[in-house]
Amino acid sequence: MIYVLYYTFHDYYRNVLMFSGIKLIKGGKTLSRNYPEDIAYNVSKNREICCT
Repeated sequence: MIYVLYYTFHDYYRNVLMFSGIKLIKGGKTLSRNYPEDIAYNVSKNREICCT
């Protein structure tokens, strides 16, 4: 599995999930309050479930 995380969460989750086999990618987009600047990390997909 691969997850793109908001850059301020990346270091924490990299340590927590180090041995899980999950690949983490540090996102580079700063989010804003309003659409479309608030949707950069709102997608999740895996083998069984796909949601936005």
